[in-house]
Amino acid sequence: MTSASSPDIGLVRHEDVVQPFMLHKSSVRGRMVRLSPVIDTILSRHNHPALVGKLLGEMLTLAAMLSSNLPEGGILTLQAKGNGPIRFIVVDAVHGGGLRGYADLAEGGHDALEALAIQNADPDLPELMGQGYLAMTLDLGFGDPYQGIVPLEGHSMAEAVQHYFTQSQQIDVLFNLAVHRRTAKDGRTHWASGGIMLERMPDEGGKPIEQDLNAGRVLRTKPVQPDETLHGWDYNALLVETATEDELLDPHLAPSALLYRLFNEAGVWVHDTKPVSVDCRCSREKIASILSNMGAEAIEDMKQDGIIRVTCQFCNHEERFEDADLRPAAH
Repeated sequence: MTSASSPDIGLVRHEDVVQPFMLHKSSVRGRMVRLSPVIDTILSRHNHPALVGKLLGEMLTLAAMLSSNLPEGGILTLQAKGNGPIRFIVVDAVHGGGLRGYADLAEGGHDALEALAIQNADPDLPELMGQGYLAMTLDLGFGDPYQGIVPLEGHSMAEAVQHYFTQSQQIDVLFNLAVHRRTAKDGRTHWASGGIMLERMPDEGGKPIEQDLNAGRVLRTKPVQPDETLHGWDYNALLVETATEDELLDPHLAPSALLYRLFNEAGVWVHDTKPVSVDCRCSREKIASILSNMGAEAIEDMKQDGIIRVTCQFCNHEERFEDADLRPAAH
């Protein structure tokens, strides 16, 4: 666990990281995430309208925060399905911070979203996805995966995930997210996101969960006296909501520095940051193996001009296979 005693603002860029933290003398913990090259790479692979990119960016940011404690071999998957212009979105995150995701539009969804953007620059979740469900699947790498499903409710994807935890897990969580596509000086547009997650944990044996912390130093400017105002859920939830979009997105503002701004009065423990990366996990070898096991007749049906073309939904990369690349399994 690492800590800092003062804000870190400078030329260093703090991007594609998750910063876990815990509030002092409290059962409240959280994570802050900032994504830039990673989210830009994932969202730029598909020629989706900006409204789709923003919603998919929200899910990627949420998944990065929710998956930061996965064990080795663990996978967390978020899926949202609706009857609106955006038909389906899926994002998954693996142990070590690997992210991938894609969105699928309904028939005529592209035109519907363009018309919607003209009417409303910031439409809410029901306008984008209509009615549907949100599913979260947690595969720890051992035993059976766990999946929870709730109605897709709320004005944003963050509110939908908060509803999931309230309904399915009976856990209080709060998110403050920002996702933007900005134009750089060279004229190129790029995506960036940032967010803070707050989670209220139950006390263990009558003692705050902070007893699990290793030796470290709490960030504060003065001694703290027991005070429910400083350490209570409602008060700290309000503090999280005061973080501005510029603060959440600023790559030169260290996550620990922003947490210090928000919680220095009561104190905040910060752990080591965790990296986030692009991790599609598709490969030519895997696809070739699947095709070969389909048999000669199925392979023949998939050919166009003597070639099988397979495009990964996540990274949009196309692989081409000729007869010499495949050895159909005998049946």
